[in-house]
Amino acid sequence: MTFTSTILRNIKILTVAQIIASVAGLFSSALLARALGVDGFGVLGFGMAFLSLLGIVASLSTDIYGTREIARNPDKADSISSPILGLRLTLSIFAYAVFIVIVLTLDRSQTEKTVLLVQASGIFISIFVLDFVFQGLERMGINGLRQIFTALMTLICVYLFVRAPEDILIAAIIPIAAGTVAVGVIWLYARHSIGGIRLSFARDRWRQILAVSVPLAISGIMHTIIFNTDAVMLGLMSTNQQTGLYVSAFKIVGLTMIPAGLLTAPFFPSLSAGWDDQQTRFDRSRTFAISVLIISLPLVVFIAIYPDLILRILFGQAYSEAETTLLILMMSMVAMHLRIIYGPPLVAWNEERYHMVATIIDAHNGKLAEPQLAFSTLWGLGRTLSTEHPDLFGGLIDLAPESEEREAEDLISLVTKRRDQIALRGGEIHVPRIHPLLGDAGRRLESADIKADATYLVTGGLGALGLRVARWLVDLGARHIVLVSRRGETPESERELQRLRASGTRMWAPRADAANRGEMDSVVQEIQEWPPLRGVFHLAGVLDDRMVARMDGESIERALKPKVSGAWNLHLLTKDLPLDHFIMFSSLASLVGPAGQGNYAAGNAFLDALAHFRRAVGLPALSLNWGPWSGNGMAQSLGSDHLDKLKRSGIWPLHPRDAFGAMQEVLRSGLPQAVVAHVSWEKLFAEERPSHLHDWAGHLAEATALRDGLGAHHEPLSRESILTGDSGSLGT
Repeated sequence: MTFTSTILRNIKILTVAQIIASVAGLFSSALLARALGVDGFGVLGFGMAFLSLLGIVASLSTDIYGTREIARNPDKADSISSPILGLRLTLSIFAYAVFIVIVLTLDRSQTEKTVLLVQASGIFISIFVLDFVFQGLERMGINGLRQIFTALMTLICVYLFVRAPEDILIAAIIPIAAGTVAVGVIWLYARHSIGGIRLSFARDRWRQILAVSVPLAISGIMHTIIFNTDAVMLGLMSTNQQTGLYVSAFKIVGLTMIPAGLLTAPFFPSLSAGWDDQQTRFDRSRTFAISVLIISLPLVVFIAIYPDLILRILFGQAYSEAETTLLILMMSMVAMHLRIIYGPPLVAWNEERYHMVATIIDAHNGKLAEPQLAFSTLWGLGRTLSTEHPDLFGGLIDLAPESEEREAEDLISLVTKRRDQIALRGGEIHVPRIHPLLGDAGRRLESADIKADATYLVTGGLGALGLRVARWLVDLGARHIVLVSRRGETPESERELQRLRASGTRMWAPRADAANRGEMDSVVQEIQEWPPLRGVFHLAGVLDDRMVARMDGESIERALKPKVSGAWNLHLLTKDLPLDHFIMFSSLASLVGPAGQGNYAAGNAFLDALAHFRRAVGLPALSLNWGPWSGNGMAQSLGSDHLDKLKRSGIWPLHPRDAFGAMQEVLRSGLPQAVVAHVSWEKLFAEERPSHLHDWAGHLAEATALRDGLGAHHEPLSRESILTGDSGSLGT
């Protein structure tokens, strides 16, 4: 269905619904005004105006946000709407509690206070109004039916049950009862037709929703204040009669907003869906503006010419005193219609983008303070965010520890230019790049400087990789090795330890958690009885894969503790020892930012930063961003389907023999960080990839020399497959 036909269909539906609902509502107001008198009508008007103010607090434009997001992602209507409903309920409870306090302090009769509290309870009915869901799905007929049913049921009940001023409490209950029935039926229908809609109290989603909806709510708040504050203030400070006169004029002014509302509801989803094309934006917004003016202007002019006549016909002779008030209110309609013409298109077009700004590491000058290391996790997490939510991600920006005055201007400029990974240093812009570790391919590899009269500590030592590292150390001449593990020895690890001990190597496998400072301190103290500790290999790590939106504190801590706390404990416990090696097994994940591994990428990014920090203060360090290993490494826990997906994208598992050969090569180079992976960059970039990957590695896809040696895992690893960061590139 085309844009025009969809708009026309929805306009027809909503026009019929609004006409019926508005006429029924107007007659209900007229019947109430005549039956309750000016004083009683003033009490109801005061309550309705206050309820409108409470409603904006309870919704904060989450309905606009929901409509827009559902229009863009209709297949995710359930997951978008559920946290909105949970947030609305929470806000409504808070708003109603505040209203109770206000009502109890009013100098009103007990009956009037009861009426006000009953009216305000309608805020809980509005929570479950799913108009924004069906508006986003462009199924306006459902919304129209709800409006018609509620208005007609209210009119019938008012006609039958409200006959005198004493029926004011019944008058307050009727719209709530009608709304409850209508909303309940629609809720059941939505649960059946859409499925999955529920109350969700995911606070991480709430923060995301509020970050977008609160700025959008400003316009709605101003609209609500303009239309309701006067009635609220009159109700608080003046007589019920004056409030009733004002409310009668207010009801008529509300009629002028109906035509604009008829157009806004069907236009908004189409404006949202066409947000990314400039010409579509222009065409649809111009059509929207012209339509609002053509349909709204005649009604505004008619009411401005005959205010007294309209008041007397609708509400009776007693309300003719509100003529001047009505004329003044009509003047405000000019500003309100301008807001309607410009507001919805701007909201529909908006594209929120989030920027992570943190001081992490000054790779250009080699300066870094210890507290800044914690921020390095944002780089790994940010790269995963750019993969999972490219539409929301704005970039990663690294600021100097001591920012200059002009840096704020540079920051704004860079954000608007959409540079995904940058560092600001002394007015200069630095971007990350990686390049092949090239050299004389025929040169014989030098020794990794492993000594027989030294001790080597390996965390994660009884895992598959840890035991392979132990075997590699023994093959290079190590005779004193400590393998730390949280779980302790298993039958499989015990058999391998026996084989290593049979070679004459002294092995110790204490049970300790690298993330536990006390346990690691005990291990290091015990090692003092051994030959000098000359090498640390930090392999400890845990996978807890899930999308960023579904992460919680437990999943983040589970992935970060072994990497971050473990590495930091080792740094603190060994920084005064004469180490030859401090090698950390990081991951390609910290640079690539794979979907579902944001916590793991964050932990490995810390290892990368720690390596640069140690080197900057004169300590040995190397962070190796490994690709997946073949055999029984951690990658095997991902499952065959995941590994097959990696292969299709151009990433193959490393054979352990190739991996250890590459590690010796990197050790010889003296670099603080290197990527070791079987990657076909040309194939990796053959499909769409996050922009940050193109920033620092896209040029490798054009380097045909990299194709050599990137075949099956049984082939030797080429030196061109070992990559290192530029010297001024944030160490990536």
